[in-house]
Amino acid sequence: MKKNVIRITVRLPRIVRFFLIIALASSYPVELFSQRSNSITSNPGKEQLEFFKYLYGTDDILVNGRVYIPKHYRSIGHPYFENDNWMRGALFIKGRTYSELLVKYDIELDKIILNTNIKNGTATVIELNSEAIDSLYVDNHFFVNSEILKSPILDKNFYEKIRGDKYSLFIGYKKKFKFNPTDFSSYGRFEEFRPFMYISCNGQYSKVSSKRAFLNYFKPHKKEIRKFMRKKKIKLLKADLRELDELMEFCNMLTTE
Repeated sequence: MKKNVIRITVRLPRIVRFFLIIALASSYPVELFSQRSNSITSNPGKEQLEFFKYLYGTDDILVNGRVYIPKHYRSIGHPYFENDNWMRGALFIKGRTYSELLVKYDIELDKIILNTNIKNGTATVIELNSEAIDSLYVDNHFFVNSEILKSPILDKNFYEKIRGDKYSLFIGYKKKFKFNPTDFSSYGRFEEFRPFMYISCNGQYSKVSSKRAFLNYFKPHKKEIRKFMRKKKIKLLKADLRELDELMEFCNMLTTE
């Protein structure tokens, strides 16, 4: 007796299929495009080399990474440093410099995002492995990986370095995402980024979370620095790169007299 077979076909809407594909893609690191042996998988440095040999040919450039997908792409605002445009930058890895790259710094994830083309010309956006990046230079800002600063009081982060004299200022940035579950018309929003600062001297780091803490760090010269900040209208936690550079130049000059 012949059995009847009922076939049921479920056709998902196009937008649902799109997000399923994205979700599957995000679970696979980009390095899977190249063949990996067990020895490569157990050796991150070698894995990075193999991946970028695939990506750029024979050049063992940059670090390993995975396909980057923004966590809150429909939100108000963005998670990036300064703006959401691609910026020209350079990465410094193991004594080598890789310049003329298109990058973004995702502050929420503390990740460097690379916009590049793989060998067949396909545009690819990659979330790089931060642990392998020593430092980066982007849009006149110089960032250093906390891993190479080797200070127990520093949170794991990229820090913008201001000045390189006896006293240097290191600035980290945080950006929070907020979602109101009662607001059904909103996909959430990013707050403005918040800086947190450390002063470095002879390899020792001290947190300066306010103007008062900054002035107290240079206590013997407190009056002169306060007067300088007032004259230049410098608000420490809102100051731009030029203002902070001038401030640290002045502090270094005072302490060497």
